[in-house]
Amino acid sequence: MALEQIPRELQARPNWHSIRQDKKPVNEDPFTFNQAVAGTVDGYNAGYHLQDKDEIICLDLDHCHGESWAEEMLDWFPGTFKERSISGDGYHVWMRGKIPKKYLVEGNSGRFGRKKPGHWLEVYEGRKIMIATGDRIEGEELTEHSLALRMVLEEYFEPGDRPAHSPAWIRTDFPYKNPRDWRISKNRGIGFAAE
Repeated sequence: MALEQIPRELQARPNWHSIRQDKKPVNEDPFTFNQAVAGTVDGYNAGYHLQDKDEIICLDLDHCHGESWAEEMLDWFPGTFKERSISGDGYHVWMRGKIPKKYLVEGNSGRFGRKKPGHWLEVYEGRKIMIATGDRIEGEELTEHSLALRMVLEEYFEPGDRPAHSPAWIRTDFPYKNPRDWRISKNRGIGFAAE
């Protein structure tokens, strides 16, 4: 991992965790970036804990490497830090801002969208740990992109939809076939909206 390429703004915040291979944090309370980097020596990943008060958003595009819709969406956010996800098959777009309240359900600060078949998309602004790779595509800092974010939300999300953590978001075509895996994934906040 090229963690040194993560923007200094994120590195400076004590919002970091060491993440095990099962995507669960090793440490309960967040600590510094350097502590998370030190954990990678032991085989852990570095995870950034998004906090509502920080007004930092992560747009998570899954299973879309080489897809034209994803490449186009990355272009909607020029200059801000973008990285390849840990799977190498997706992208994270990090930016400053807030998700408009009409797209959030009280008590949840992450959203999933799949209004279009084959488009896997999540948006988070708090209470979510994102594994950061530093595998930079573009950008060295976080910039504000309210208009582009609004375009994504209007295209992929419905105001007042169920929260990302609702069991109703788990689909039968989800990659995991074993129901036990569905529960584990649901607890991590993984799921997809109905088309």
